[in-house]
Amino acid sequence: SVLVKVLDSPGPCAGKITISRVTEEKCTLAWNAPHEDGGAEITHYIVERRETSRLNWVIVNAECVTHSCVAMRLIKNNEYIFRVRGVNKYGPGVPLESETMIARNSFTIPSPPGMPESVGAGKEHIIIQWLKPESDGGSEISTYLVDKREKRSLRWTRVNKDYTSYITWLKVTGL
Repeated sequence: SVLVKVLDSPGPCAGKITISRVTEEKCTLAWNAPHEDGGAEITHYIVERRETSRLNWVIVNAECVTHSCVAMRLIKNNEYIFRVRGVNKYGPGVPLESETMIARNSFTIPSPPGMPESVGAGKEHIIIQWLKPESDGGSEISTYLVDKREKRSLRWTRVNKDYTSYITWLKVTGL
């Protein structure tokens, strides 16, 4: 029997490129090592990006030594595609291309909460309660800001200045 060992640049990275932590300025890329190393140790990876509206590839990281990389300096709302190539002593390998992605924040402004309703009152206070917004905009609601105004006034003032309300009710005093 004859054993033949082919020495070449690496094959494409295994699986697919995972894109996470996407914002309007950057994203994180992750990938797996190639199944075929070309008969030599993979020393690093070349990571590139391309705007889908253009033909030229731009280097994100020319000597990435791990299986992940942060792509910086993206342009808001532009669509990108990425590619990764393993490099061994015989040269850069076959690139693996990602799916397209759009550089934008994955969260938006939440929808408004429900209309506040009185659930209790005293001589100089009222307890109000409201429903959570239907949509949190992709990120957990951390604070509710509550404002009030006199019936005949146009000026609103913050009720909960000293603290923020994390729950969907509030006791308003000093009425």
